[in-house]
This record gives sequence, C-alpha cells and structure tokens, in this order.
Amino acid sequence: MRIKNALVYTVEHGFEERDVRIKNGCFAGSEAAGTDGEEILDAGGDYLIPGLVDIHFHGCAGHDFSDGTPEALQAIGAYELRQGVTSICPASMTLSEETLKTVCANAYAYTKRPEAEQDTGARLIGIHLEGPFISMEKKGAQNPAYIRNPDVEMFLRLQEAAHGLVRLITIAPETDGAKEFIRRLADQGPCVMIGRCADYILAGRPDVVRVFVHADKDFCLEQAMKVDSLPENEVEKKIAEIDEYRARYYKHHTGHDWYDARNYDLSLNSGVLGFDGTVEEIIKYMEVREQFQK
Repeated sequence: MRIKNALVYTVEHGFEERDVRIKNGCFAGSEAAGTDGEEILDAGGDYLIPGLVDIHFHGCAGHDFSDGTPEALQAIGAYELRQGVTSICPASMTLSEETLKTVCANAYAYTKRPEAEQDTGARLIGIHLEGPFISMEKKGAQNPAYIRNPDVEMFLRLQEAAHGLVRLITIAPETDGAKEFIRRLADQGPCVMIGRCADYILAGRPDVVRVFVHADKDFCLEQAMKVDSLPENEVEKKIAEIDEYRARYYKHHTGHDWYDARNYDLSLNSGVLGFDGTVEEIIKYMEVREQFQK
C-alpha cells in the first residue's frame, strides 16, 4: 500500500508532506519500491503517525483497569484505539493481593482474545504495577490500607497470575525490604531501573550497566516545554527543583553525589547525542563490554 499526500513527522523539519509505503504491516519509507497494482490511499494532507503507546494511565471511558473485568478492559482498549493509541500498558491501583491477582489475570485474558476481536481494541503490551509497594508519606490517592513494604514473593505471585505481563513496577526505595526487592528483581532477568538509587544498590554486579544521562539547561527547558503548559520561567523553576530533590535524595540514601561520574559506567549528554543517539551509545557500550568480559 502507498499512502500519498500525508503530513509525516521528520526530526529535522517537523511535519512534511510525503508519500509513505506500507510493507508487511510496517512503514517501509517513501523510497521503498512499489508494486504494480498496489493500493493507493490519498491522505489529503492529514497527519500520518505510527500508533501511539500509552505506558501510564488507569482507565478511561468510564472504566478503570483495576475493575478487573473483561467488559472494562474491552471498553478501555476500544476507546484508546479510537484515539490513535495502538498499544497500552495500564497501571493498577494499590489494592489487596487477591484483587490485584484478578486484575493481572484479566489483563492476560485480554491478550488471548479470539483473533476476530484483536483489532477491536489497543494491544495490551504490559502491566504497570503502581502499588502496593509505595511510600505511606507520598501515597497520593492510593488506599493506605493496602500499602505494604516491597515483597518479592508477592510480586512473583502477581507475575504468575499475569503470565509475565508485569513490565513496570513503582516502588519506594526508602522502605524496608526495598534493597532486597531490587536485587531479587535484577536476578529475574534483564530490566531497566530508573532512579531509585539502583546504581548504588546493584554496584559491583558484573551484569549491571550504570548510566547517567544529562543535558544542558537550554536543552532540558526546550524538551520540557514540549510537554508542559506552564510559562517558561515556571518550567525552568520546576526543572531546578526536581534536580535539587534528586540530588538530595541520592545523597541521603547513598552518601554520594548524584552528579559524580565515578558512580556510573557511562555518562552521556543527550543534548549533544539526541535521544536516539543516546540509546545507540548505550547499546554500543554494552556490546563492547560484553566482548571484554568473555
């Protein structure tokens, strides 16, 4: 299929009018060779983007992911798909273990719907377990009755109910048992841990890559303004406050300075490399290090 006269986003120039070819269900680029008799769709100047991925939401369309019912998840998936979101990783609430088991099992059942129903809703690619391993002091709208310290065995039971679908976990690293939880989680297989002093907790392990990503103030402000509707001076203040909090948090729990490059295996400037370039450098580093470890 060829889609013509579409507004396509390019990193260099924003949205530009281009033709795009679809091959085997994937974007094949505007330069890909066509075939005789291929289907042509005229976008008429409409925007053309890949399906969006929603990695943090609790529900929509009058339903909550934690309802734990097929009807709720089907309604959520259908609504998300109508908005252009083709993949979802919904978040649970802080609830009892039995309720969370039901939520996890329901999510797995959704992924096993009959083939005829697969195109009626967004694809569920994972579960975000947001609670119950959170801080009582920073519980927000979560139910304090079900907040508990990180419990690896409970997590494994929930993961079993989900058939491995739990992809994201929110934990409070300052709580009792958090360090052991992080270490045990690392033993389960490859994972990415953002913040939470995981670099300090997992220091010395040969299978851990500790990365610090930073950028200059102007680049951070430019990126933040794309997702924040506050005035520029307020966004700049917000960035400074977050960085100060992270530095104090790291110092309190590790005794080290957050900005000290000696805490990490790799320190990368995303303002120079760009986000894709930063990812590429991390992958290259891992490949080189693997060669040295053989």
